[in-house]
Amino acid sequence: MRTGKVSNGVIDKYGLKRIKYRSDRIIKKPEAFNPVSVYSASVKTGESVVARSVAGITFAGKNIFFDIKRCFYEACNEVYGEWAIPSFADINVILPDKESEKIFREICDAISKLASDNSLDITGISCNVSCKVREPVITFTVTGERLYDNRIRVDCIAGDDVVISKYLGISGTLGMFYEKKDKLKERYSESYLTGIEELENYLSVSKEAVTAMKSKGVKAMYPLGNGGIYYGLSALSDKCKKGITADISKLPFYQETVEFSERLGVNPYKMMSVGSLIMITEDGETLKNNLINNDINAEVIGKLSDNKDKVFVRDEEKHYIEYPRRDEIEILLDER
Repeated sequence: MRTGKVSNGVIDKYGLKRIKYRSDRIIKKPEAFNPVSVYSASVKTGESVVARSVAGITFAGKNIFFDIKRCFYEACNEVYGEWAIPSFADINVILPDKESEKIFREICDAISKLASDNSLDITGISCNVSCKVREPVITFTVTGERLYDNRIRVDCIAGDDVVISKYLGISGTLGMFYEKKDKLKERYSESYLTGIEELENYLSVSKEAVTAMKSKGVKAMYPLGNGGIYYGLSALSDKCKKGITADISKLPFYQETVEFSERLGVNPYKMMSVGSLIMITEDGETLKNNLINNDINAEVIGKLSDNKDKVFVRDEEKHYIEYPRRDEIEILLDER
């Protein structure tokens, strides 16, 4: 198998379709393009959502703590995307045998702060040491309680608006900065690069997700992650069983994201974008204004269509959107 994300077809054929579900408490089974499950915890507590993310595979070494934060929020964001509030996190750590207890303590301290800052309880931490891994690998399993709201049962229809929050490529911009800082310093001044690390404060979609949950007419949400807007729109199209037409000129990027991408030869449309949320709604302008009134940048970027086509348009020229096989940042890091 080739390096990178395994294709949805392989995951579906050899993974998900071979799993036999015995419990009728599984309300939403995981899908290859949206690996989040929803189950009925009990009659009293209602529905719970479970999401997972793994740190230490993309970024390692000195940047492992950025990857811990990125993956923690990626898992939490997936829970928000299923109309739930993250409540608990379970942690599994695998350490290489070259590491000391010090790194385990530092990892646990970083996770403890993230959980505290986001009002999550840690339900367990397990740790194993293995000679089979070269860098620490941390798996987050985040569970949240789904809010009772029958809008999550409403079907999306052609003509619904597609809205995106904040800016694309936040986590990718941070990744480029941390991994290729020396190369970026050849082009940009220290003052220009100052403040990039503050983008870490925008990796969570909690604020826009809660705003969307309270807004009339919102039907679906999908948090961006690996593969960027290309993967996100493809997955959301499959989730809604509708096509999507999006105006590429409406996609919001920080100027630093555009410039770093040009400097390093990265396609910003296909790079990790943890921190942005795509929403489907009956009234995009109203949702956009609600988000802006809560100090969240937002843009209406397109609409759902009756066919299954996923396209970007620019000046009436169409460009078809496909699932990217690999995230652009992963390709960049192959140069390490």
